[in-house]
Amino acid sequence: MTLDELSYIVGQSLKIETNPSSNGKAIFFVSFRHAEIKGDGVLISVAGNGTTLAKAKKDYAKQIAGKQLVFNAWGEDRREYNIPTTLR
Repeated sequence: MTLDELSYIVGQSLKIETNPSSNGKAIFFVSFRHAEIKGDGVLISVAGNGTTLAKAKKDYAKQIAGKQLVFNAWGEDRREYNIPTTLR
């Protein structure tokens, strides 16, 4: 499963941001809005980053693969998904 396929399944689009680096090239940051992973009794915000959008997506997929992803943790519409370890 790809990150774009997961986005469709969970009904959330990816948040993509860019910031310039010290050498003038853009750094991409990718994550789902209002999403955190569960870890040792706490929620952890993570984002993928890379020098290209593809690298940032790959980094984010690696960080959330095999984890439990929580959307809107404090809202009435809280949703939790077990993310496959095969996410790429």
